[in-house]
Amino acid sequence: MSDDRHGSLAKLVTSKDSILTLDTLLVGTYGNIMNHKSSLVFPDDIPLSEEAKSIVRGFLTDSSDRLGSNGIEEIKRHEFFQGFDWSSAANKTMAPPYIPELLSEVDTTHFEDILEKPVSKEEFTSQRGFSGNHLPFVGFSYTKAQQWGAHLMAGGGPLAGVVADVKHVT
Repeated sequence: MSDDRHGSLAKLVTSKDSILTLDTLLVGTYGNIMNHKSSLVFPDDIPLSEEAKSIVRGFLTDSSDRLGSNGIEEIKRHEFFQGFDWSSAANKTMAPPYIPELLSEVDTTHFEDILEKPVSKEEFTSQRGFSGNHLPFVGFSYTKAQQWGAHLMAGGGPLAGVVADVKHVT
């Protein structure tokens, strides 16, 4: 895959306006995923090949129609991978598309600087009720017994003494 044909796909998913930025990963993105048929839009300012758009659309669809739902070969045959040498990739004999010239073993000049934004106090406030932060955990719950396992809480197993001490302290 040449950089000129597919390189903008990386720009699309890593740009500050991308759907993958931390600012949009919660409720908005969840809603977009659930409503992907009408919410998927490719920005005009990021050139993207039709093959790249096609593979993204193929992955972001209902599971019964999703690219790869008929097996991995379906993905490998997609036009996005035209000319891609799958056997070289599997055998790890494929030449990397870019080999940076390093100044030393700890050279990081090929990485962008990460601008750390100051953390506001509001980000650490306790929220009551439902929040977008809970979405990844829908359907999951936590109890202390689950953490240690029922057999350990009953006093069995190699950690019985440790668990007994923890139960006594808490």
